Amino acid sequence: MLRIFLVLLIPFHLFSDGWEGIHYSKHFKRNIAYKYVLNGKDIAGHLFVDPLPQPNTYTCGSTNMAMHLGYIHWIELDKFRDFSDSFFLYEQVNTNGFDGLSTDEVKKGFETQLRKYHLKYNLKEKGESSISYTTEKIIKALIDTKRPILIYGNSVNKNGELGTPGYHYLTLKTAMKWKEKYYFLINDTVYNSEACRDSVLKPLPSNTWITEEELENYWQKTGSMIPYFRKHMYLRTW
Repeated sequence: MLRIFLVLLIPFHLFSDGWEGIHYSKHFKRNIAYKYVLNGKDIAGHLFVDPLPQPNTYTCGSTNMAMHLGYIHWIELDKFRDFSDSFFLYEQVNTNGFDGLSTDEVKKGFETQLRKYHLKYNLKEKGESSISYTTEKIIKALIDTKRPILIYGNSVNKNGELGTPGYHYLTLKTAMKWKEKYYFLINDTVYNSEACRDSVLKPLPSNTWITEEELENYWQKTGSMIPYFRKHMYLRTW
């Protein structure tokens, strides 16, 4: 099933060069992590991360956490664990009394939930000034760690207006460099969310390739009051 899924996503002339499974799940009897090798170089990493819709308008952080936790549970324990009750996660993690989760809350909640299953991973906050430079690191991280990347991004509305940087989380599950251009697959929790169906937001479809330019609209620089020091921020597991 996954191989059919990948054929639909990747241009056919790419597929013939070879996807390689880098993590096989005995429980699911399939690979759930892949890399793509071309001329001896890793040019793409793809992780089978199930997209989840957020249950209300302010749980993108906990819903992205749920996707990451479920995937890591697969990789480490080869078992299915349902983390899809992201509102429950939100209540467990939220400490500031405000809607939404800070990166500190996400990091602490992530570590706390994994510790329950004796898994010791943490999230590190990183930032780069260029998306192209970031992507080189992301492809390597997807392949080396077999873990998704949590983007500290922003929303975009149907009129093309950009939301406040750092106010929306996204999960990057696939990154590819092809002919000096970059392409991505993103899980956006607003997509297919009943709670956000009538909103003015324009979510990213989960299984549609987007370009570096398109991603930048959803990943504006943040992290500092001074514009010069702002970067494209993301969280990755270590």
